[in-house]
Amino acid sequence: MRIKVIKSLEEINTLKGASIVHISFRPSRDDILAIHKACPKLKAIQLPPSHFNTLSISASYYLKIVGITLIKGNIIRIVENKNSEYTISKLIINKIRTKIIDGENDESIIQSFSEYENPSTELLQFLIHEIKESSLTATAIK
Repeated sequence: MRIKVIKSLEEINTLKGASIVHISFRPSRDDILAIHKACPKLKAIQLPPSHFNTLSISASYYLKIVGITLIKGNIIRIVENKNSEYTISKLIINKIRTKIIDGENDESIIQSFSEYENPSTELLQFLIHEIKESSLTATAIK
C-alpha cells in the first residue's frame, strides 16, 4: 500500500489515482477540496500532528461527509523527490492480516507494532479497517 506524499500546493496535480495522501504542509479547506477533486477515490488523508490540530472545522467536516478518513501521523524516511511516496511494506500488511485471521482484537494488533515499524496508531487503525473490509468483500464475492 502506498501513501502519496505532497509537500506543496504545486504537487496536488501529481496525485492522480492516489488512495492515501500525506500532506506535509498546512492545508486550507480549498486545498482539501482540490486534493479530493484530483483523487476522487481518496480513502484517507494523513497530516502531521502539528497540522492535524489546526485543520479547519469545515475541512474536517467535509472529509467526514465524503467518507475520507483523517489520520494523525508522520511519515519517516520520505524520499526527497518530486513524486515521493511512502510504501507500507507487505510485511506489515501481512502481519496485520494474519493477526486479524487469528482473531486478535484491534488494540492487540496495534500494540504488537513497535514505534520503529513507523505506522502511527491512527494509520494502523485505518489499515486494520481496510484489511477487514477487503476480507469481507472477498468473502462475500466467493
